Order: sequence, then structure tokens, then C-alpha cells
Amino acid sequence: MLKKNTKSAIRAKANRRYKSSVFASYFSETNERLIEVYNAFSKVAYPTSTPIEINTIDNALFYGFINDVSFVLNDLLIVMIEHQSTWNPNMPFRILLYLAEILKRLYHDPKPFYKSTLQKIDKVRCFVLYNGTEDRPDVSKLRLSDAFKEVIEDIDDPELDIQLELVVPVYNISAGRNLKILAKSKSLQEYSLFTAKVNEEKESGKELTDAVEAAIKYCIAHNIMSDYLSVHGTEVRSVLMQEMSIKDIADVKFNEGVEVGEARGVAMGMINERRKMAITMIQRNFPDELVADLTNLPIAEVRQLK
Repeated sequence: MLKKNTKSAIRAKANRRYKSSVFASYFSETNERLIEVYNAFSKVAYPTSTPIEINTIDNALFYGFINDVSFVLNDLLIVMIEHQSTWNPNMPFRILLYLAEILKRLYHDPKPFYKSTLQKIDKVRCFVLYNGTEDRPDVSKLRLSDAFKEVIEDIDDPELDIQLELVVPVYNISAGRNLKILAKSKSLQEYSLFTAKVNEEKESGKELTDAVEAAIKYCIAHNIMSDYLSVHGTEVRSVLMQEMSIKDIADVKFNEGVEVGEARGVAMGMINERRKMAITMIQRNFPDELVADLTNLPIAEVRQLK
């Protein structure tokens, strides 16, 4: 078997420009949680003690957030990506580029591949978890070949027409979907409930800050991701505020014909302005509750800034 990098060498160091999404942070917190989630989609129930190697790349797959988790389990290279709220048919191409980078890191020495003997590599398993608001089936399949441009038929053998293919299953984990799969993974089920609660609070008319805060309090009270949210609550509030602000503004700007990168910049600028205002008020000894109310920041983040 080819020699791979050690776990410490291939585990990606988060780039300071990026933040892990709640999805990536939650599922990467423990190896047991990752194995439990994969078992929900697998016919084989791997013991949660099975060794794994996490090799998530510090890559911006979602507006600057690390929104993917990849790891090696029992000679399987598994790439799990959370789908953003808007359906995206370009996932196979994005995952193809991601896989190329992962494989390059895992098998960093190219010399064995020039030998006359077949070199074994890890089998690939890729899947996308979709939790958007669009009505999508429980399971969909996206194919790289669907993106190929039409060309004049120039090959006699039909089997050689498509020489590069990547099929990516997309599982809908929105509220009420794929119940059998969610029932196999407590972590995945609770994550689905948490994201659904955030969307529910927001759709009820609450301001973004209040919606996130209400969802976190509700889930802790009802033992939904409670251990994780109790420890990482401040980080979750901050990340969700940025994620959802960027989503909202990007949707509007997209409709106006503005690039997503510009939309992200607008959203981040708004958030940073709120934080600057909060710091000024803190320096003037304003009460924490008043700072949170006037800047629309979570009270926990105000205290963290303080």
C-alpha cells in the first residue's frame, strides 16, 4: 500500500480568512460522530472506535466558510459536504476539484504511479447533505457528465463517449425528509432539527439575532445538540449570524446581477460595522444588554468583545 501522510501532516490548518461552518465544526468535533453519520448511509455499521484520518481542506466552498468534512475510514476516502440553501447543480465539478486536492495530499509521492504494477488507492465515497428550503426529493443524483458541452460525435465506441464521470448523491435532510436515515444517526437528526428551528424562528418574523438566539436556547432546553451548543454557543451565534446574513444579501444581490463575492463583502462589512459600534459603546460603559439591543449582536458576542 502506498505510504500516506500522517494524520497530523494532512489535517488541514484553518486559514485565518476562513471559519468552519456550524456543520463542519459540529461533525468534526469527535471521530465517533463522523463514523456515526457515515453509518447512517452505509450498509456496514463501522464501530465508533474505528480509526479515521481527518483531512478536511481549508477551502472556501461556501462564501468563505469551510463547509465540508473529509476523512479516511477503512480505506474509504469519504467527502461529506453540506449543501447551501439554494440548489446547486455544480456540486460534481466542485467535488472533483476537491478530490484532486485531497488525493494529491494523500499520495504526495508520484513515483509509485510510474511503476508497471497497479498502485492501490482509497475508494472514494462522496455525498452532499441538503437542508435548503426548496422542495427536493429525499435522494437525488448529480452527474458531472450533465455539465459536458455538446460536441460532434467523434468516437466510434459509445462506451468511450464519457471518459470522466462523477456521480454525487444528494440527501435531503430538511425537516420531515429521509426519516429512516436520520433515525440511524442521533447527531444528524439533531443537526437537522437545529437548522430547521433556526429557519422556523427566522420565518416567524424575528430579527436574525433573535432567531438564532431563540433557536439555540430552544435546542439546549430540549436536549438537541445541547452539549455542543452549551460549549460552543458564542461561536455558533457568530458563525450563524455571518452565514445567514451572507445568504440573505447574496440572494438579493444575485437577483440584481451582482457577484457573490461582492455580496459577501457587503455582508461582512455590515457585521464588522456593528462590532465596531459595540466596542465603542463598551468603552463608554454602556450596559451589555443595551449594546446588544442597539447593535443587533447576540449578548454573548457583546460579552466576548468586552
